[in-house]
Amino acid sequence: MKIGESSGIQKCPNCLRKKKEAIDEQIKLMKICSDVNCPFKEEIQDAIQAEEKKPKFYFGDKQKPKLKIGKKQKMDFTFGTIINK
Repeated sequence: MKIGESSGIQKCPNCLRKKKEAIDEQIKLMKICSDVNCPFKEEIQDAIQAEEKKPKFYFGDKQKPKLKIGKKQKMDFTFGTIINK
């Protein structure tokens, strides 16, 4: 590709959305553009298929556990029982 050479159409002539904007909006809807002559139809379809292949659930908690700092309690052990003071 030469400098200044376009890599294809970058704005839809029908809905006037930019390519990335159109793809992102259709991914949110998980539908192909309703326009039959959409120039980004293949890219949108590929992006939707890639999104469908992503896992829909995650194992574990994404947040790190937070430490709770409270007041100390002294504990006395007498014959196997716990007495809080």
